[in-house]
Amino acid sequence: MIKRYAKVLVIIFAAAFSLLLPRSSSSGELGTDFMLDLWKYRTGEADTGLLTGRPSRKMPDAPPVVFASVSGSIDCRQDLALHSNDVIDVVLLDFAARDAAAIITSQKITSPGQIPIPFKLTYDPARINPAHHYTVQARIMRNGEPAFINSTPCFVITHGYSNAARVIVEQTKNTLPSPAGKEPY
Repeated sequence: MIKRYAKVLVIIFAAAFSLLLPRSSSSGELGTDFMLDLWKYRTGEADTGLLTGRPSRKMPDAPPVVFASVSGSIDCRQDLALHSNDVIDVVLLDFAARDAAAIITSQKITSPGQIPIPFKLTYDPARINPAHHYTVQARIMRNGEPAFINSTPCFVITHGYSNAARVIVEQTKNTLPSPAGKEPY
């Protein structure tokens, strides 16, 4: 009978003692959450990430990447009939330094149709520095050589310029027709 009372007394003492213990752990001590994770890992109840360092709970998705765009058209002051094999390169450039320009984004148009040619350049706004100047450059490539380019910059995005551009291209010097009967040098 005394053994029975002793067992009941030990159970009551253990329950009271466990209620007095704090639920969270202090530094340097294994807490309840850790012990539960360890138990779940050992029994295979859940992938707790205890050994891998990756939490088993799904982390919230990263915020969606927002894109902006520069759109417009490529035009020519003179009549221009495009060939079927002409390729148009449209590039958004960052002119941070006068001697070099960084390419932000580009578009290659392989079946351009006829002038004016619409384009849309999509870029990440995080790459845009408000202090820099940005321009759109267009080239019409004929047989791998630039036949038409824009000679004047077409500023966009910063310093009060819009995201719409009308790029005027002109014939390059190496594709100008030579005077009658004379070969170009």
